Amino acid sequence: MDNNLLERRLKFYYITVVLSVFSACISFAYNAWRLEISEDNSTARTAAFQVLLKLSELEQGMYSLHYDQQEIWSPRHGWVAVALVKDLSLLIGDDAKHKADTLHQTWTAQWEQIEQNEAAVSAIVGKIDKLREAITLRLASLE
Repeated sequence: MDNNLLERRLKFYYITVVLSVFSACISFAYNAWRLEISEDNSTARTAAFQVLLKLSELEQGMYSLHYDQQEIWSPRHGWVAVALVKDLSLLIGDDAKHKADTLHQTWTAQWEQIEQNEAAVSAIVGKIDKLREAITLRLASLE
């Protein structure tokens, strides 16, 4: 009888150990997955805010140059801002990347006409607005 009791306790012990190891592995995998998702979200959030800041600087500079005829802002600043926006958009998501590429193409085609041509300013601002919309949607979708 004593042997039978010992066998039952050992079986219970083995089952408890196996379940504990299984539970620890599942918990570790979930924790690693959750940390990765959180890090991706944090990266996308930080990049999104930086892009939004650069887009507002770009828009403000274009308005100063076109409407106020102020030479304090140069389209060279715009090249830097558009390039940075394009680079950071990779971290935000596919839609933002696509919209940033479109903004870059529009900027490349229109930047020389910003001072004189309101249609050029409107075309670029339209692309900026589309990118802002994509970024806002991405931020809203983060977990």
